[in-house]
Amino acid sequence: MYTYSDILTLKGTGVLNVTGTVHDAELRRLLESASQEIDRSLNRNIHPVVGTFEFSGDGGTLLNLRDLVSVSTLLEDTNNDGTFETGWAVADYFLGPYNAEPTSDFGRPFQWLQVSSKTTGTQDEFLRGQQNYRIAGTWGYQSVTLTLGLTVSSSLSATATSIVLSGSASGTIEAGMTMLVGTEQLYVLTGGGATGTAVTVRRGVNGATSAVIASGSAIALFTYPPAIQQAVLIQAGRMFKRAQAAFASQAAPLDVGVFQPFAGMDRDVQQLLAQYRRPAIGVGF
Repeated sequence: MYTYSDILTLKGTGVLNVTGTVHDAELRRLLESASQEIDRSLNRNIHPVVGTFEFSGDGGTLLNLRDLVSVSTLLEDTNNDGTFETGWAVADYFLGPYNAEPTSDFGRPFQWLQVSSKTTGTQDEFLRGQQNYRIAGTWGYQSVTLTLGLTVSSSLSATATSIVLSGSASGTIEAGMTMLVGTEQLYVLTGGGATGTAVTVRRGVNGATSAVIASGSAIALFTYPPAIQQAVLIQAGRMFKRAQAAFASQAAPLDVGVFQPFAGMDRDVQQLLAQYRRPAIGVGF
């Protein structure tokens, strides 16, 4: 679970100019829906998720992938018996494109593995077969975080959902944001608000494992490309305004006639997202 913006920004004077908290839960759901809609339209997820996927080798030296940030393990089914008995070492392959840098602000994802000609191991090709490679790792367009200097003020169990911070969360950690503490992703359900120092979260989201959090652990926030952030604000804000009008297909008559709102994804949003769209993924991906 993630969104590409947060409630405080959506409610701000530059977008909806909404005060109070009565609509907060609905606004968070709108941000979630808009973020998912954007990912579907792009054929990729911008936010990183942890998971394990299987791919088909074609007998060559390249293995095409979905968007990838990093690899934890790479396993091979050498005889197509459904058992992944052979592990590849990091030195056995390169991630490509070589200079993708998906953990930097201007980076892009890795999209294939290439057999390394420099390895001293025995791997020299991705064997032809169906679903004969299993990769565990972090997947998505980018994984970029911002450290704010905030820490967890006391230790937490793996199931605790209220986190008290070492400083104020006001204006820094708000509902809709995703935090990273260690290797665990935590989705913020209610943020610091006007004066708060505590946030309520959903633990172990996006494939990450919920774990005990030690007192003093640093808190980081996931950030996203500006065009993605702006797109989700436009789409969520537009849906909120339409909801206020009971999703009417026509507005009141004007001097120039009846105004009919544009349905579907906003044209400005489509323009913002064009540079991030990936062709539909085919068989074996």
